[in-house]
Amino acid sequence: MESDILISVSIMAIREKIIQIRLLFVIFDPKINIDDIETSPKIIGMQTQEHNCLKFKGLSNKWKNNKLMRRIGILIIIFNNLLSAGQSSSPTGMEQAEYIPVEYRNHIYLNGIINNIRGNFIFDTGADYLYLDSAFYRKGNFSFDSVAYGILPGAGNTPQKTKVILNPVSVSFHDNRYDSRITPIISLKTILGDYADGIIGSEYFMKGALEISYSEKYIRIRNEINSEIRDNYKAVPFLKTDGRIFVPLTLEINSSFSLTGKFILDLGSAGSITLTSPAAIKHSLNSKITKKIRLYRKYGGIGGDSEECVFTANSATIGGYTLRHFEASYSLDKYGALASDKYTGLIGNDILDRFDLVIDFRNNCLYIKPNRSFNDPFHFSRTGFSYVDRSKTYGAWVVTGLVEKSPAESNGLMIDDKITEINGIQVNELDFRKQKELVENAEFFKIKVLRGNNYLIVEFKPVNLLD
Repeated sequence: MESDILISVSIMAIREKIIQIRLLFVIFDPKINIDDIETSPKIIGMQTQEHNCLKFKGLSNKWKNNKLMRRIGILIIIFNNLLSAGQSSSPTGMEQAEYIPVEYRNHIYLNGIINNIRGNFIFDTGADYLYLDSAFYRKGNFSFDSVAYGILPGAGNTPQKTKVILNPVSVSFHDNRYDSRITPIISLKTILGDYADGIIGSEYFMKGALEISYSEKYIRIRNEINSEIRDNYKAVPFLKTDGRIFVPLTLEINSSFSLTGKFILDLGSAGSITLTSPAAIKHSLNSKITKKIRLYRKYGGIGGDSEECVFTANSATIGGYTLRHFEASYSLDKYGALASDKYTGLIGNDILDRFDLVIDFRNNCLYIKPNRSFNDPFHFSRTGFSYVDRSKTYGAWVVTGLVEKSPAESNGLMIDDKITEINGIQVNELDFRKQKELVENAEFFKIKVLRGNNYLIVEFKPVNLLD
């Protein structure tokens, strides 16, 4: 689980995916340690993605010889080649238009099976294909004879070195089977907690339409848009570029300023609306927003550390529907996905879960209608820290981010602290619902943390950080 302040942590880790990299260097020789590879964020930054540059550390000159480099198999994979050799574009069984149950825990989770191993996979419209968490991969003892290594940029300032499976990988959800030819292995649990075993992207549904019900907890694969949807939903045309869905949205930041732009429809984000750092600079948001808090995170995505400013937005309007008074943010990142100038920002589940959605991939149209949560008040941050639930791995929650000058930070809580108890309650005994209740309703925090080999007590009173 993510805490209430973690308003924009998402699978922005997958924002610049393998098929979107113009040039990707992949190492096939197993004798080359991936730790000997480094990359410069200055080259990768600002989402230009013209190329990624790999360097080798501690290797003698003979290893740098072009002939030998060719022998060890450095392969440059061009964008179009990797796209065409990628993964299957639709699932087997898609024509059945069946209901697939999901679990909603700030993200939509589907229970799937790979090689008889069950896992929980986040459905993410900001991702394309299949991704596996590295711990899930190790625990499953999967055996693949064709494995490569590459660099996968994402949210944050430093891209992640990642293993890539080149063998076919099949994952089944109910009667639907998805075949993946290229499957990156990523450190997903570090970002989202132990419950997340992988990601299933939107490419599998591109030949049809996908109905999503947050309130009834199902997704449904449709072959066509019928009159029921046309009559009861509002249609929002969208742009589709490199597998991403861009929808128009108007954000009223305060009574004197609003902006309209194209936003990524991002079901991989647990937050509400996050603006990119170029959009923040273009519109001088630092000076226009006087009341804001700074959130810094170590695990903002595959790109690692990330920063943003959180503020209270007056309203957001999409498809003629307006939501009011909620936390939004703008990124401070200099590199990575939230530093792109190609779009204004992203829309996450804290906004989207107030609607029933139908995504018509073939005709580039989003259908929306309010669900029973539409008029519920938004929750505002009080804790001053973000965490992920690592109870299965460590028996604790791990602190991943802090609000600058918040009571949590001022009273000594630190990133990477392992929270074992809150107010005398063992956190590893709490399910998702009870976690939310405790974090959102506590009037005082007495937190027992493990820092290194020592247990410490951190105490503070939560406050509304934007008052």
